[in-house]
Amino acid sequence: SNAWVGYGVVMIAVGEADLLNISVLPAFQRQGIGTAFLQHLMARAKARQATRMLLEVRATNQAALALYAHQGFIE
Repeated sequence: SNAWVGYGVVMIAVGEADLLNISVLPAFQRQGIGTAFLQHLMARAKARQATRMLLEVRATNQAALALYAHQGFIE
């Protein structure tokens, strides 16, 4: 059976992408799924001529901060 383990949402407009949310169920975290979602969303944005991606993340969300830093995002 097919089951959802997470999702990702990005808004793309005029050369810029805004990452709105990435979420993975706790039981499936730390398995590369969030990274796969992010890489997919980045590729989709690039295919639509977005030259940069912006996002907001809580300073206390260490897992998200590590994910974004590993993918080249800067503060």
